[in-house]
Amino acid sequence: MKTTTRGPIADLSQPGSMTTPAESLHQEGRCATDSLLGPKTKISIGTWNVRTMNEASKLAQVIREMKRYRLDILGVSECRWTGSGRQVSHDGSTILYSGHEDTHIRGVALVISKQKANTLLEWQPISDRIMKARFNSKH
Repeated sequence: MKTTTRGPIADLSQPGSMTTPAESLHQEGRCATDSLLGPKTKISIGTWNVRTMNEASKLAQVIREMKRYRLDILGVSECRWTGSGRQVSHDGSTILYSGHEDTHIRGVALVISKQKANTLLEWQPISDRIMKARFNSKH
């Protein structure tokens, strides 16, 4: 797996980060009290085929639209990023992505709002079309 940095996004594969490129199952250390789905917690989840996020301003546009629709988690298809990794945007949103290793084709991503990112327990990039993420929830 390869982690890349795009634009104003921090590369979390550096020493001291929570994940490394060599990990296949990314464990996220979280407090057990942070819950995504409580009995009274509202969560908004959406999906979007963006056709490409391989342009300089596309990630900012995706995050802006996510906020406009008040989404907590956004599944993105055809992001066209190579490799897989975890990044944090300038506003604190977490981006998990899994793409083709060599070419800018296919690829999926998960954009998680800053408020809900602390409920991510683990995630695993499976292929350039499938990614698995597990969140802390009670119901």
